[in-house]
Amino acid sequence: LMISSATPRPIALVSSRNPTTGVDNVAPFSYFGCVGHDPPMLAIGFCRNRNGVMKDSITNILASKEFSVQIISEWYLDAANHSCGAFPPETDEYVESGMTKMECQDIKAPMVKEAAVTYECKLVHVQAMTNPQSGKPTTEIVLAEVVKIHVDE
Repeated sequence: LMISSATPRPIALVSSRNPTTGVDNVAPFSYFGCVGHDPPMLAIGFCRNRNGVMKDSITNILASKEFSVQIISEWYLDAANHSCGAFPPETDEYVESGMTKMECQDIKAPMVKEAAVTYECKLVHVQAMTNPQSGKPTTEIVLAEVVKIHVDE
């Protein structure tokens, strides 16, 4: 209900890199928004899977402290949707989805070449949310500072 009732909403296509293995990850996230301009800040909600396990994106972000966010556009929507499959951590979703990987300029993470807008981000804060009945963690809310913006003109 939360995803379908709060509209319209942008989808964050998050790109991250595992700093230990060097494997790149890209995946879409529905809980996303701009939350400040001085400094420019984004917030993203990373819901855990049904077994309570963190997704690769948030695991990479917690380890590396940096990532990029692309605003999904119609011209690569199918590829972006394909990146949300249940791939194992050692899988590079760029290869699986067919999106073109580029290196960011100010952080050690990839970005999607097809994106019209990309934010290079550094982690500022993570807030873990828990289910009030079970007490189990369900979501990590990430607050990030945008350190560079790319706009494809």
